[in-house]
Amino acid sequence: MPFILQQQLAAAWLTLNWVIGYGVAPVLFSHLDAEVAGEIMAVLLSTTYWLDGAILGLMGGMICLSGKWTRREGWLLLAFVAVVLNLAWLSPLMAELKQLPLADAKLLSMGFSAWHGVSQLVFLVAWVAILLWMFFSIRAYQTGLSTLHK
Repeated sequence: MPFILQQQLAAAWLTLNWVIGYGVAPVLFSHLDAEVAGEIMAVLLSTTYWLDGAILGLMGGMICLSGKWTRREGWLLLAFVAVVLNLAWLSPLMAELKQLPLADAKLLSMGFSAWHGVSQLVFLVAWVAILLWMFFSIRAYQTGLSTLHK
């Protein structure tokens, strides 16, 4: 996969997540009732996680097809695993906890807020993994260019 396309997909991934998580969410929660804002964010985050998985799957698949999988692509794999973890386990778990009466809404002695924090940490792992992948990819690309010009 061409370097520029890789970087554009990674930038799209970062932008999508940044805008939804840190742009849209605060606006919704500041203008709407917390329950309504939470329901809207649940839908937006679910859609975002599906798009995240699609973008990362596309990037990983194209890199595999090119035969240029290196150690740095492990960061993409980590981001993909984090997204799948949020989509397939943490988001449904939090949705289930929200449906229970407050006194019963616990799993492993943790309520919705604690699980939300876990989800945010998993999201942060994915975000940092993409940034590290971009950094190492740019560095490798620049190293390759500098050896061409010698």
